[in-house]
Amino acid sequence: PHPKYRVNSQLDNTWVRNVYKIQGREPVMINELDANKLGIRHGEIVEVFNARGRLLAGAFVTKNIRQGVLSIQKGAWYDPEDARVRNPRCNGGHVNTLTSLRPTSSMTQAISANTA
Repeated sequence: PHPKYRVNSQLDNTWVRNVYKIQGREPVMINELDANKLGIRHGEIVEVFNARGRLLAGAFVTKNIRQGVLSIQKGAWYDPEDARVRNPRCNGGHVNTLTSLRPTSSMTQAISANTA
């Protein structure tokens, strides 16, 4: 989703980020039942990953998100752990790390975020 305290990635390097970041990391919303099952506590740093990539984020445990779903706002700055390796973990929580690099079309060349 669109960030509440930024304009896309603008303001991610200002004092404003201290309002919403968790231990300096982009928040990831997780359902409280999922968090309990995985042993995750609110405010902990967690690694979010899939077949495309991985990132670090701060756990925001809540009832206000569906079970089985995670939510990370767009716009965090890319901060690769080791830029010399292919697909490094992003320590900044840049959510595009988890999306496909396959373009949506030859006209836009945008990423195809909702692909399995």
